[in-house]
Amino acid sequence: MKFQTFIAAIVAGLLTVAEAKCKIPPRKTGAYCRGTNYNQTLEKQYMCGDYRLGPPILPQTVLLSWELEYDGPYDGLCPGQFLGRWWDDSASRSRPGDHIPISGNLTLPRGTLIDRFGDETGNFASPYGAPYIQRALHLRT
Repeated sequence: MKFQTFIAAIVAGLLTVAEAKCKIPPRKTGAYCRGTNYNQTLEKQYMCGDYRLGPPILPQTVLLSWELEYDGPYDGLCPGQFLGRWWDDSASRSRPGDHIPISGNLTLPRGTLIDRFGDETGNFASPYGAPYIQRALHLRT
């Protein structure tokens, strides 16, 4: 009897986890963009026309495809759920320690590849090939 109760608890837990993931409706429906700042005029530039969600078509080039190897563009959530979980307009845009260099020297072995994120003044560098989700970058990056 205890075994059956244990199995029932596992199944119930799995069902709860499954329900938390988005049953993603078709992109051309209002339900897909619910919870976003939907703007039809910006749909070609941003997902749901909301700048916080990035481009509607993710890069497929060899140089960038490794950056996006994870559970979909919003980690299995609908766009509005993703923003609800990870976006906070009242939060500071600067993280603690932002723009403060780590003191020390490091000599990279010859041939080491690194890449940089940001505009022409950006100075965040990381090993080439590090997945995007392993970098401490703001959502707007």
